[in-house]
Formats: sequence, C-alpha cells, structure tokens
Amino acid sequence: GTMESSRETEVTVTTLFLLAAPLAVVLAYCAASIIIMRAGRSAPPEDLEYLIVLGAMAGPTALRYRLEAARSYLAEHPTAIAIVSGGQGSDEPVSEAAAMACWLADRGVGSERIIQESASTTTAENLSLSAQLVPGLRKRRVGIVTNDFHLYRSLLIARKQGFQRVWGVPAASTPENLPVNLARECFALIKNRIQGNL
Repeated sequence: GTMESSRETEVTVTTLFLLAAPLAVVLAYCAASIIIMRAGRSAPPEDLEYLIVLGAMAGPTALRYRLEAARSYLAEHPTAIAIVSGGQGSDEPVSEAAAMACWLADRGVGSERIIQESASTTTAENLSLSAQLVPGLRKRRVGIVTNDFHLYRSLLIARKQGFQRVWGVPAASTPENLPVNLARECFALIKNRIQGNL
C-alpha cells in the first residue's frame, strides 16, 4: 500500500509539473506581451530633435510602417532630423539606410534632414552607431522609431547605452503577425539580457 501511494504521489507531482510548466510559460508570455505593448502605445513628445529610424529584419512591411511613422512626425516637426539606421544584408543591393533615405526623400523629406548610418546589423548596433551621429547626445531629445512590439526592447537598450532623453515613436505592425513577433521579442529580451545589452 505504501509503495503504491508513493508511486501515485510521484505520478500526481509529475502530472502537475507537466501541466504547470506550459501554463507558467503562457502566463509569462502574456505578462511580457502586456509590458511590451504598453511601451508601443505611448505618444512621443512634440519637441524631439532627432529621430532614429531602425532598420527592420522583420521584413518590408514592418520597415514601411516605421518609415511612415517617421515621415508623419518629420512633416509635423520641420526642425527634427532623421537618422536612418541599417546595414546591407548579403541579399540586399543597397544598405537599409540608403533605401530608407530614398523612401523619405521621395516623399518630401529634405535630404539635409536625413543622416545615414549604414553599418549596423542589430538593434544594439543601430542605436550605438546612430548615437555617434547625434552631437551632444546626452542633452538631445531623441525619438526611436520602430514597430510597437519592438519599442520596449529598443528603449531599454538605448538607456543602457547612455541615451538620457529618449522616447519611443511607435509605428504600426501587422495584427496577424503580432503573436509571433511578441514571442520573438520575449526571446530577444532574454538574449539581450544575457549579452549585456539591457
């Protein structure tokens, strides 16, 4: 009897663990998603001096949303300067920065208001290399333009790198891709924490 009851207890504990582990992962994902998306809903201040527009490994639609958000802000704030940030992938004819600069210029943003940073390949590099293009960075009011799901991590990285007056300028994202993008962000947050970027 005693052996049977201890076996039953082991089975019960194992079953509980097998049920609890996925539930814990789901709850952690939901909690992280709420925090991430709260940052993605914030409104930027009206007096940003620089916008850093991040390149998008997430694809052309994500990048277009970022560019549209940047163009909208730049149109309403004619003294703001855009830093378009993104290197050239092996399958890309030009750097992301060059493509973004062309896109903005074609839609009425003066070329004197666009600075290109074309060496970066990660969000951390986007920000660190762009920071070098902002004179007196610590005193400047800087906006980071990226998709809503990417803003939380971008702001954490920027603050770790020494940006002191930094805000998010949220761009839209494709709703049907949001669950996957949020899951990717959860893993990216863990990875960036391990790498010391956060």
